[in-house]
Amino acid sequence: MDTTKPAKFESSFKILHFLMGNTDFAVKLSDVTEIIRMVEIRKIPRVPAYIEGVLHLRGEIIIVVNLKKLLLIVGKSIKQPKIIIFSLGDKKIGFIVDDVSKIVQKRENEILPPPPVILTGPAPDCITGVFEENEKNVLMLDLARSMSSLEEEGLNKVLERELSFLIEQINRD
Repeated sequence: MDTTKPAKFESSFKILHFLMGNTDFAVKLSDVTEIIRMVEIRKIPRVPAYIEGVLHLRGEIIIVVNLKKLLLIVGKSIKQPKIIIFSLGDKKIGFIVDDVSKIVQKRENEILPPPPVILTGPAPDCITGVFEENEKNVLMLDLARSMSSLEEEGLNKVLERELSFLIEQINRD
């Protein structure tokens, strides 16, 4: 009779590692739709400061959020910014980050719980964990949590306003 215990299955997943200011962040790659270079973003009046505007990508209107402004992170970008496209329910949101560095594989047990207080501002509970990579702490970010229900409601209003504007322009032509 074999008395050895079966090996415990350890879940692993791929993460996207990116930079904002002097801070390293990561998100689960499964949450990311695509990554694009910075493109022209159409400004929208009367929106919160963290909303940079909208972009049109392959027929879709995508709200673009400056993640540094949303999370109140200071520091200048030293690289060419990128936009991480993320699906939030039935809409896509683009998050501007300073640079995307790499994709790595992580196991669940490599991610430690976040310290009690990391961020202040509109989305303090979006950090879901922390891990070490190349002697640096990397913060795991949940992009869905970064948008509170109040902000999500604001994003819906921006989308409605933008769609109304486009419909007006189509009807004029």
